[in-house]
Amino acid sequence: MVRYRKPDRKSTMRRGFRTKREAQMFLNTVEVSKLEGLYVDPTAGRRTVANLGAHWLASQAHVKASSKKVYETALRVHVLPEFGGLSVADVKRAHVRDWVAGMTDRDKPLAARTVRRAHFVLQAILELAVDDKLIARNPARGIKTLPSIRHRKNVYLTYEQVERVAAAADHHHLIGHRGKYGFVIYIAAYMGLRWSEIATLRPDDVDLEEKRVRIRAEVSKNSQERSVGY
Repeated sequence: MVRYRKPDRKSTMRRGFRTKREAQMFLNTVEVSKLEGLYVDPTAGRRTVANLGAHWLASQAHVKASSKKVYETALRVHVLPEFGGLSVADVKRAHVRDWVAGMTDRDKPLAARTVRRAHFVLQAILELAVDDKLIARNPARGIKTLPSIRHRKNVYLTYEQVERVAAAADHHHLIGHRGKYGFVIYIAAYMGLRWSEIATLRPDDVDLEEKRVRIRAEVSKNSQERSVGY
């Protein structure tokens, strides 16, 4: 048994040492960690990943609602089933590596972006544990087996191809509404708007004099109202 004082000067003890040398090594480690400001109370890491994960997710009020939803899904679907019941101190680096490998080495591997997002959420939760002095190091940081995201080369239509697509949109629409959707192709092609931005346009969003279209904040990609010229 070893008695020692924590940085807050409170006395505590640690049992279970097999030899006096082992006990002295532990005591030396404690004293060094206190001097370096890296001391972590051995009992602090009992907080579970699920508990701290909920706290971390609630702290993401500064991110866009869509991003927070993505984080919530990654936490619920991938992180909690594997780590939720563990205390943060019991999450080991080897476990994290095996988890990442399990998401990629399967008959139907998860997309690289999905795997990296799940790992990001776990790493962020454990980083919070480090900040709160629950654990000394983040076992999810620096994992080198994460899959790479392959970026597809963008393919752009020529002016002639845009005209053909717009004509096809008009032609294949219901006869009674012919000519309704060709202009949507022009908006998408020449204004760079996303579908959610196009679908929510209203007549009063179009300024015919200034030749600009207003994109409302609730559908804008950066959650800020903006206007686009045409």
